[in-house]
Amino acid sequence: MITPNAPTVADLLALGRRLGRIDPADYRSHGAYRAEVNRRDRQRRAVKRAWPDSFADTAAALVPGAYGPSGRLRVTARGIEYVAGQYAPLEIWHAVAAYFSETAHGPRSHRFAVTVEMAAGFTRTLEIEAASPEAAAAKVRGLAGIGAGDFIDSIRPL
Repeated sequence: MITPNAPTVADLLALGRRLGRIDPADYRSHGAYRAEVNRRDRQRRAVKRAWPDSFADTAAALVPGAYGPSGRLRVTARGIEYVAGQYAPLEIWHAVAAYFSETAHGPRSHRFAVTVEMAAGFTRTLEIEAASPEAAAAKVRGLAGIGAGDFIDSIRPL
């Protein structure tokens, strides 16, 4: 997809929609066709949920490079190209997700101070980098040394 100017997020999303088209004539049953359409739509929604700011900022310029499995999504100063592995409609949104995660478009990370009340009777405050307070809490729960008797007292942004 050649663009007259540097490609933008809008161009990337347009490519995703174009390559994500599924032709019902390729399927023997309507059920199989609907299953593939639903699968593609779930992939697209997952990308949109993970990077809502990127979907909204359609005028943002893309960062040139190769993204996704084996660098199949290529962004240049003049356009975007995707080389399918097997079936583009079920691969393109994974490539778009790879682009967003590998560039500044990735989910915004924030620092949080998480205070943990330890079962041993003392308080521990940890600095955690995460996308949300819920993600920070999940990281703390996964740390070694945080046990069943310990609980998160507070989470505040830094």
